Amino acid sequence: MSFDAVVLAGGRGTRLGGVDKAGIEIGDVSLLARALAAVRAADGIVAVGPRRRSDMRVRWVQEEPPGAGPVHALGAGLEHTSAEVVVVLAVDHPLVTEATIASILNAARGREGAVICDAGGHIQPLVGAYRRAVLQERIAALDRTEDAAMRELVIGLDLASVFDAGAAMDCDTWAQVAAARSVIEGGEGDAG
Repeated sequence: MSFDAVVLAGGRGTRLGGVDKAGIEIGDVSLLARALAAVRAADGIVAVGPRRRSDMRVRWVQEEPPGAGPVHALGAGLEHTSAEVVVVLAVDHPLVTEATIASILNAARGREGAVICDAGGHIQPLVGAYRRAVLQERIAALDRTEDAAMRELVIGLDLASVFDAGAAMDCDTWAQVAAARSVIEGGEGDAG
């Protein structure tokens, strides 16, 4: 399936003491490099956040104001996509691989999208594939996008859920970073 990708790479990293999440390394590979590798099959990749060095062909955009949350960043990124389906991936999901992306794309066929869910059945909307037009309509309908939650944006959509506890794991705290390092550096994870 043809798709574009929007990688959200500009979070504040508040619970990490303000550290740039995209630059955190797990298994000697930055979170940004892992995210970009996971979506390498995209027709176009848009990364939202401060421009960083990458060996991949990426279009960098910065939302205004910077750091105003994932929905605001997604809106900025969507403006530079054209595919019917867009994969949304937050940079802090180090266990997402190309196989993860293929799974959610497959599950999204005939639906408004598909998202990863964890063992408890909680969806992770920052690892998902969506119909671009649906996201654009939802964002346009919001009073404001700054600090809006992604869950609020996707509530009520016809979404398939793909169970993948590893891919659902994010790195918002140092304990979560340590857990991801344990999985990846212990050989249980696939760097994509």
